[in-house]
Amino acid sequence: MKILTLLVSVLVTVVETSISAAIPAFLPIGDRFPPDDMYKVWVEIVNNSGQVGSVQTNFMYNRQTYGDLKTRIDFELKKLADSFVPVAGHEGDDYIPMFGVDQALHGNGEFGTPVANNNNIGKVFKLVRGSDNQLHFPAEALNVGIVYRSYIASPAPGLKWVKVEATTPNGRYTRDGENGSPKGCSLDRGGSNYEGPDVLQLSRDVVLGKMESDGTKLSGTVTLYFSDDRKVWGKYDISTGNLIASSALPPLSLKLSLTPAQLPTLAGTQSQPRFGMKVKIAGPSGSSVTLEYSDNLATSSWKPLTTLSLTSGSAEYTDEGASSSSLRFYRAALGK
Repeated sequence: MKILTLLVSVLVTVVETSISAAIPAFLPIGDRFPPDDMYKVWVEIVNNSGQVGSVQTNFMYNRQTYGDLKTRIDFELKKLADSFVPVAGHEGDDYIPMFGVDQALHGNGEFGTPVANNNNIGKVFKLVRGSDNQLHFPAEALNVGIVYRSYIASPAPGLKWVKVEATTPNGRYTRDGENGSPKGCSLDRGGSNYEGPDVLQLSRDVVLGKMESDGTKLSGTVTLYFSDDRKVWGKYDISTGNLIASSALPPLSLKLSLTPAQLPTLAGTQSQPRFGMKVKIAGPSGSSVTLEYSDNLATSSWKPLTTLSLTSGSAEYTDEGASSSSLRFYRAALGK
């Protein structure tokens, strides 16, 4: 049986600090958007000739309870449209089915900050008479998409500085600056849309983790600083929203089991027992970890094995190709 030499390379830098700060465990971006927070969604059918016969309903939404936001809005809009009866004499008017999504940012229970609305605002429709001799909205009137505002906000008490590093189809860009300034990815604190010093505002593409223009995924990080000297910080993966490193986190630990793991015998063969190497990784819960290997450090050639999610703070992977090499090295990186 071959003996494998194992090398652990931990790609996490930890800054020692005695300052206490509430670093968020995740950001509501990428896979975590929209967050599980409560939103107020209003759905409305507006008479474009005035308010005659306009109707509206609203409901409270959170992802954990209702699932996909667009699916829920489609359901509520169709329900409102199916029950809509125009005022007599206004059957031929132009109507606009529409919706909006608002959030509360400051803990006062008021839902006034817009997050999104429908993509066909301003496009009017006339009711059509169906086979049941009743008036209905044409199907295209209810086929609406969500348009998120250009900057999307989330609470971040104590935020001082923001740095965004993202890779796009057109290259890599960095935005780095004081919170509350245009360079800091929050709207100008003198502008009408500025939400306050304890609110993070990121561009729509960064929040959604993809380019709105063509849906191309973004990769990169958002780093938040919670002290003027930048010693209290958290770095988040744009794709997942997970905290991948911070001044308060211990380094990623990689624990390796040196006992070979027996692999299933290949079907229809009389081959000798096969063995691999079981690698156990422990680190921040919810983190994404890339495991790589190399059979020759002299060439600096590292190859990816797999990407693991530390759902409960740990994960295991069996390298079935380990026994094919007399020497194998492993390393792991957070959020790669």
